[in-house]
Amino acid sequence: MAFNTLNEDTLASGAKLDGISGVVSFSIALVGSLFFGIDFGYAGLIGGICGSAVFLGSTMRRNRKRAQQLRENEELRMEMAVEFSSTLSDIDDSSKLQEWNKIKLEIASSILTESNQRILERELIVKHTISETVNVSGVAEEKYGELYAEKLDMQKMYIELEKKLEMVEKENDDTRKELLAKESIDLAEVMKSNGFQFTIEQLIDIGVSAGISGNLELAGGYFSQALKTSLNNEDHKNIAKCLVKLGNNADAAGDLDEAERLYHEALKFLKKAPSRLGEEVGALTGLGLIAQTRGDLAEAERLFRESLTISREIGEVLSMNNLANVAMLQGDLAEAERLHKESLTISREEISDRLMEATSLGNLGAVAKHRGDLADAEQLFQESLVICREINYRKGEADSLNNLGVIAKDRGDLADAERLFRESLVIERYIGAQIGQSSSLNNLGLIVKENGYLDEAERLFQESLIINREINHLKGQATSLRCLVEIAVTREDFVETERLERECLVILRELDDREGMVDSLTILGSIAKLRGDLDESEHLMQEGLALKREIGMLVGEEE
Repeated sequence: MAFNTLNEDTLASGAKLDGISGVVSFSIALVGSLFFGIDFGYAGLIGGICGSAVFLGSTMRRNRKRAQQLRENEELRMEMAVEFSSTLSDIDDSSKLQEWNKIKLEIASSILTESNQRILERELIVKHTISETVNVSGVAEEKYGELYAEKLDMQKMYIELEKKLEMVEKENDDTRKELLAKESIDLAEVMKSNGFQFTIEQLIDIGVSAGISGNLELAGGYFSQALKTSLNNEDHKNIAKCLVKLGNNADAAGDLDEAERLYHEALKFLKKAPSRLGEEVGALTGLGLIAQTRGDLAEAERLFRESLTISREIGEVLSMNNLANVAMLQGDLAEAERLHKESLTISREEISDRLMEATSLGNLGAVAKHRGDLADAEQLFQESLVICREINYRKGEADSLNNLGVIAKDRGDLADAERLFRESLVIERYIGAQIGQSSSLNNLGLIVKENGYLDEAERLFQESLIINREINHLKGQATSLRCLVEIAVTREDFVETERLERECLVILRELDDREGMVDSLTILGSIAKLRGDLDESEHLMQEGLALKREIGMLVGEEE
C-alpha cells in the first residue's frame, strides 16, 4: 500500500538539501572573511542568502519532481480506471462482484497513493453500481477506515480459506481431514454471507470439503454454483470438472442413473476442451465403477483400460488398480496381480506415494487370499497396516484390520478374528466410515453366529442393514439381508427366509447384479419347493438357469 505522505527517500532528500545549503553558507562566509577582508558577520549574511537561494532552487526542483510524480500517479489512476471499467463492462452481473474482489486486491497492492486508491474505488463502484455495505459518496474518513478494515478482514479470511483447502487436499488422517473440511466450510459460509464471490476452483474445493464432512447437499450446491459460472464463461474444462464432481456426489448418494448421466455429459464437454486428461480419467473411472457395481465387467474393463491409457500420461495409478480389481472379479488372478505389482512399483519408485503403496499392498493381499495363499495374504495386509499407521491413514488401517480378521477367520482362529473385527469397528465408528462399519458388523455377526449366538448375530446384521439404508448403499443392503437370511435358515424359519430373500432380490435386480440374482432365485425356488408350490419353484429355477446361461456361469457345466 502506498501512502500520500513523505517517504524515506523524500525525507533523506530534504535532509541532504539542508546539509548542502548549510555548507554553502559557511563556505561563503569563510572565504569572504579570510580572502576579501569582509567582516565575518556580514560575510555570513551574504553566505546565508546564497545558501537560501541554493536551498530554494533545490526545493523548487524537488517540488516540481514531486508534482510530476503526482501527475504520473494521477494518470496511472485514470489508466487503471479505463482498464477496470472495460473489464467490469464485459462481464454479466452474476460475475461482477467476483471480479470486483480481484480488482480491489489489485488496487490495494498498486503504487497508487492512498487518496488515488480511494478515488478509483469510488469511481468504479458508482459507475458500475457495485453493491457495497456503505454509500461511498462522501464517506467520512472514519467510515472509510471501517470499510477498509472490513476489506482487510475479508482478505485474511480469503488467505486462511486457501490455506485450509490446501491442507484438506494433502491430509491423509481422516479425522484431521474431516475437521479441516468442516473448518473450511464454516469459513466459506461466513464469507459467502458477506457477499464474497468465490472463483470456480474455490467453489469446487469447498464442495469437496462439504462432501468429506458428509454434507452431500451442501457439496452439490457449491458444485452447481461452480457449474453455472463455468457455463456462463463457456469454460469447457471446468464445466466437465463440475459435472464429474456432481456425478461423484450422485454416486455417493446411491443414484447411479444420475451419476452415469453426469459422467457422460462431462465427456461431451471434454471433447471441446483444450486439455482434458485429469477430468476424462475421473469421468471414465466413475462410469467404470458404475458398470462394475451393475455386474457388467466387460464394460467396466473397457472403461478402465481407456482410463489407464490416459492415466499413464499423467502419472496416475488409480486406474491401474481399478482395472486389476475387474480382472480379479473376472477370475484372472494373474492379470490382477501383474497390474497391482506394477502399481506398487510406480508408487514406491516413481511417485513416492505412501498412500497408494499401502493400497496396492492391500490389493495384492486380496489377490493372494483369492488364490488361497493365506500366509502371503496376511503378510501383505500387515505391510499395508504398518504404512497406514505410519501416515495416520485411519480408514486404511481399519480396512487392513478387517482383512486380517477375514484371514484369521479362514484359518479357524475365531477369537483373533473377532478381536481384529472389533478393533476395525472402533476406528470406523470414530472416523464415521459408515460403509466400513456395516462390513465390520456383518463380519462380527458371522463370527458370533458360528459361536452359536444367533440373537447377537441378528442384532449386528440388523445394525448393519440400518446403516446401509441410511446411506442408501444398495449393495450393502443386499449383503446385510443375505446375512439375515442365514439366521432365518439356521432357525428353519422359511417364511422369514423367503421374505428377506425377496427383499434382497428386488435390490439385486435394481443393481443388475445377475450373479446375486441367480443365488436369490435358487434360494426362493428351493423354498417354494419346500412349501409344495412346484410351479413357482420351476419358474424361479428356470429364470435362474436362463441368467446363468446369459452371463456364462454354465461354461464347463452340463445343462
